[in-house]
Amino acid sequence: MAGTVHSLLTGIAGMREPSVSSVSKAAADAALMGAKGNSGAILAQFFVGLAEELREDIKITTEAFGHAVH
Repeated sequence: MAGTVHSLLTGIAGMREPSVSSVSKAAADAALMGAKGNSGAILAQFFVGLAEELREDIKITTEAFGHAVH
């Protein structure tokens, strides 16, 4: 899982995109590309689902984030 998270962080480092949707999409893509092992693949799929829920959002509240995670 640590390798997957490292890939995710590397993928979003230095992003200048202001929207939640673009950052969550980039995080999901980076996590998928760098997924290590079964746990890493499962974690990457979590970020894919999160990105799908946030695909149209520029900014979100903590309540909206909780709903997206759920």
